[in-house]
Amino acid sequence: MMCVTDWAFTLGGVARDVEGDRLKGAPTMPVTFGIPFTARFVTFWWIVGVIASIIIGWSARLGPVYFAGALASGLWMLSQCFDFIRHPTPERGGALFLNGSNYRAIMFGSMILDVVLCIYAGAYTSILW
Repeated sequence: MMCVTDWAFTLGGVARDVEGDRLKGAPTMPVTFGIPFTARFVTFWWIVGVIASIIIGWSARLGPVYFAGALASGLWMLSQCFDFIRHPTPERGGALFLNGSNYRAIMFGSMILDVVLCIYAGAYTSILW
């Protein structure tokens, strides 16, 4: 899940410096294909990553804290991606990049809390499973 979102996370950040990359002749995705294409590509991989986070939670039988974090942060991140598609600018790509860090913090925080609850509160996961 983090591997595919890392690709999207990085490309959002690359969109921040399109002009600098053009001047240096760097063949980044935003320079080669444009920011609108990059915005759609980034959004596709965020969608894959959010779906993967739900599948991981289901297959590991994690509890409600994980799913609340995964759904809330995933939907929030996807709303940011769709805004990037509507406003494909370097500034918006940079903001998406920074918001990707917040997504990771929420995901890891909810996963850690969920695992601690699974270990120390035996009946916790029986809420869902």
